[in-house]
Amino acid sequence: MKRDDFSFYKDPYIIFSGEEAADLGGPKREFFRLVVNQLPQMGVFEGQPGRMYFSHDISLIEREHYRFAGQCVAWSLLHDGPGLSALHPSVYNMMVTGRPASFNIEDATDYDVFTNLNKIQECQTTHELQELISKEVGYWAASNGCKLAVIY
Repeated sequence: MKRDDFSFYKDPYIIFSGEEAADLGGPKREFFRLVVNQLPQMGVFEGQPGRMYFSHDISLIEREHYRFAGQCVAWSLLHDGPGLSALHPSVYNMMVTGRPASFNIEDATDYDVFTNLNKIQECQTTHELQELISKEVGYWAASNGCKLAVIY
């Protein structure tokens, strides 16, 4: 992709080492399947297979790994290859519709997020929730972009 003559629009001609078959589409589809399947190992995602979120890693942003991953998926789709099936359904739904789907606390990849959401969920009364917010999770929630009105 870094060569001057590279174009996403040119139909790639794929030959696997040790195979002498003409590329009538099979090797190209296999190539894109292998590329897309390797993307979760780049560090740009976190979570379980099929339920992954984008990770937040400044060094990967600076090295343009997120851009590269997006280019690989776009290149695959452009040439009838597979899309990225590793994303969590709520991330996919947000990207496609602009609205999040439901979220399970068990899907949280960060320990603090998981712990604090569990504490919130375990509150039985509004009073318990208000106490928890004022004494434990309020600052954490606000510093992570949560609007407290949404919690109530």
